[in-house]
Amino acid sequence: MISKYFYIQIVIRIVLLVLTCFGSAFLLSHSFYASNLLIILVITQVILLISYINQVNKKIAFFFEALKNNDFSLNFTEHNTGKIVDNLSKNINAFNKKTERIYAENQAQENYYKTLLNQTNIGIFTVDENGTILFKNSKLKGLLNYSSLNHIRQIKSLNEHLFSFIDTHKNSDKTLIEFTNERETVQLIVKITPFKSTKATLKLITIQNIKQELERNKTDSWMRLIRVITHEIMNSIAPITSISDSLLRYFDTEKDNKPVFTEIKQKNIVKGLNVVKLQSQNLLRFVDSYRSFISVPLPDKTIFNVNKLLTEVQELMISEANNRGINFSTANVSKDLLIFADKQQVNQVLINLIHNAFQAFTNNSISKTVTLEAGIHSSNKKFIRVTDNGPGIPEEFINDIFVPFFTTKEEGNGIGLSLSKHIMHLHGGNIILHSKINEITSFTLLF
Repeated sequence: MISKYFYIQIVIRIVLLVLTCFGSAFLLSHSFYASNLLIILVITQVILLISYINQVNKKIAFFFEALKNNDFSLNFTEHNTGKIVDNLSKNINAFNKKTERIYAENQAQENYYKTLLNQTNIGIFTVDENGTILFKNSKLKGLLNYSSLNHIRQIKSLNEHLFSFIDTHKNSDKTLIEFTNERETVQLIVKITPFKSTKATLKLITIQNIKQELERNKTDSWMRLIRVITHEIMNSIAPITSISDSLLRYFDTEKDNKPVFTEIKQKNIVKGLNVVKLQSQNLLRFVDSYRSFISVPLPDKTIFNVNKLLTEVQELMISEANNRGINFSTANVSKDLLIFADKQQVNQVLINLIHNAFQAFTNNSISKTVTLEAGIHSSNKKFIRVTDNGPGIPEEFINDIFVPFFTTKEEGNGIGLSLSKHIMHLHGGNIILHSKINEITSFTLLF
């Protein structure tokens, strides 16, 4: 509406100016004095037109200058300056207030996010293409023990590896860095995530101290291991203690300070000694299992065909599967899939997992199926998977299933799964467990 009124006013003024010019030219040949008056009128109209346009232009110029400097105190008079200028002032003032409100909301939101970032337990900062640090939260200062970080070059004096990782990596990546400051040595997980802002490509860098987490996990692991070992040792020692106490009673003096051994007592002594012998053998087997767990050799890695390995394993285990009434097969295995690993150790892990799958089935199981798979995982890592449709693993055992000597089977020693996981860790890989009660259980070897 404003532009329409302004357009009409300009057109009217220009038309009047043109008519005045024509009138001045016409009267110039008839009346010198009249033509001079019209010329003065033309000049006056030109000055008024320029002043009129300049009045509007000044308001707009002042407004954009204030907007550029985030100055929202500008307020134009909305009365007695003409309809068009009054409407322009009114709309500029309204737009200015709306812009001020949006700016205030954005500032509040920015402060909110900054507060959140400062409260997090992870160090966060952003870096532009020149290495200038645009934002950093308070946790970063504590992690690096450096308060005035403005450029990544300053990090070089703190840790060469950290600086090199931040400076050279352009794509998403993460690494583990050991960082030593004046107080302690910590383990930091550093992750880089590039993103595009309105002006340039920036790097979002997060730094997390995992030392406390590692120590907490280590303590939890030791506590679970100690609990399991204590349970196993007590199970073996309790009968020995009880039998020893019973045998000692046979040596109580009964006549002339000499123990009397009847035939029944002699048989009981032999039985007791057999129990002591059996429990002692169990303890020896337990210690031997522990020794085998901690003495696993480093992998002797070679490149081998996975399909060929699984075929060999299937041929080795098919007889036992048939005896147990289990449908044992391989599926979805690429004939060209190669893995760089210790073939013998991987074979050992697979046989252990397959044995566990076979033993998981009960006599009531109708359809017994165990499947071997291999391929490329969604994380671009090669995998081998053992899957069964047995009863599954109860949720309360999930966290302890890989703890050494923990077992839910009467005949088991609890070393197989922990040993398998240890072997995979030596390969730089892992074992992932997935289980649903009475549906499916799978162990995935990731390489």
